Amino acid sequence: MQIQLDKKTAAKTIFGAAFILSLTANVAAAGAFAGGGATPVLGKVAAAITAFADLSPESRGKTIDIVKNDWPDIQKQIAAVREKHKAVKDLLATADYQRADAEKLMIEVRAETAALQEKGQNLALDIADQLTPAERAKLIQSVEIAP
Repeated sequence: MQIQLDKKTAAKTIFGAAFILSLTANVAAAGAFAGGGATPVLGKVAAAITAFADLSPESRGKTIDIVKNDWPDIQKQIAAVREKHKAVKDLLATADYQRADAEKLMIEVRAETAALQEKGQNLALDIADQLTPAERAKLIQSVEIAP
């Protein structure tokens, strides 16, 4: 079955998919950088784009609005996690390294990472809240949830 979209709808769909792709990639990268290890990011991104494309136009629009609203905070949180990791790395490379200083920084890293994870989880719930039951069921089937 082929779906016909006018140029405006097609552009919005492409923008939405790119936006979700960007969000997914940045959050995945932050998670990997935060110590989550390497993940098959491309597979997860592809699943997210496919799931997003399968939503109704109304649900896609609502999803984009939800993500747009939270995106500035998510970017700030990702930057904070990266900044804290850099501070740990820089401290470990100094001649006057002190474990106590590193432990303090690691507490901050864990707090920033937890805040980012909480934001992502709340974002997922906000999106789920506005989906139809059928869309929500299909979406959850397409998303890999790691332990």
